[in-house]
Amino acid sequence: MRQFVLKLVLFLAPLLGVWMFLEWKLAHYPNTLMQKRAFLERQAPTLRVFVVGTSVEYGGVSPSQFDCPGINMANPFQTIFLNAEIVRRFAPILPQLRLVLFGISYGAFEAQLGDSPASEAAYLYRHFLGTPLDSGINFWDPRTFSVVAAYGQDLALGQLFSGFGLPVTDNFDSSGWLSAEGVFDPGREAEIVPLVDRLQAPLKLEHIAENVHAVENMFALLQPRHVETVFITAPATIQIRRHLDTVRLERTEALINDLAARYHTTYMNYFTDPRFTTEDFRDPMHFNRNGALKFSRILNEDIIRPRGICAADRVASPDEPSTSGPGAPEASPAVPTPS
Repeated sequence: MRQFVLKLVLFLAPLLGVWMFLEWKLAHYPNTLMQKRAFLERQAPTLRVFVVGTSVEYGGVSPSQFDCPGINMANPFQTIFLNAEIVRRFAPILPQLRLVLFGISYGAFEAQLGDSPASEAAYLYRHFLGTPLDSGINFWDPRTFSVVAAYGQDLALGQLFSGFGLPVTDNFDSSGWLSAEGVFDPGREAEIVPLVDRLQAPLKLEHIAENVHAVENMFALLQPRHVETVFITAPATIQIRRHLDTVRLERTEALINDLAARYHTTYMNYFTDPRFTTEDFRDPMHFNRNGALKFSRILNEDIIRPRGICAADRVASPDEPSTSGPGAPEASPAVPTPS
């Protein structure tokens, strides 16, 4: 028996060593979340604007166009729950924070990462940004406690055998914005129907309460610090707008109206903004580089500059009336209906 145990230990020791090495290496190997966090922490003393959202804001809002420093912490599949928790996690280390630009996309209140095709990403958020798991995630899953398990066997072993040469980060700039090229071809509208079907498939009414509660918790942290929140909806092409569910948009309108009334927030609705054409998009709903810079300048003119967010001696009040720059849509808690 003793000999068997000794052989078992000798067999398992190298495997355990490899596992521990992989855990340490992958926990420190740069990925998108880790690098964004590093950019945020490096600039923390000066940041005044905090952007969160999905892939729409990730490639659509460039803080380089703002009058003062900002960070874009948006990412693909990043739900309202995660956006609110990311703000709560990092706002306390940003002494100059004055404004959160909170992206609201189609069906946002009905989305949950744990109930989506990208559910495994929730564990990576926990490991690298310190956010909690949403209710659709099993806390006792090994991925909660192991970075190797969170990455998955294929990627972990692929990194090991490649000498950790596989890229796992996007080519975004130091503000967290991902620039993308390309121009959307409106003649490809037939491809939009399956795209909308994929967007809508994981959306469920049961997720609304958790997302609303996460936003409420965010306001509980921000408002005592006089940090204003402005909800924004980015423009989309008319080609995709006419395929969206009007009932779902109206439901989002009611939720935004309720939050606006209770927390004195402002909602800037650019969804149907006529200043944007297909030339500004790389696909039906994502900006190309030129469109993103254009939209970012508009956000600066319509939201940041009128509120004096960048003034050295100015602290915005959360219940202060909002103003809009020339050509901006009227500030409203309403969500657009497709046209």
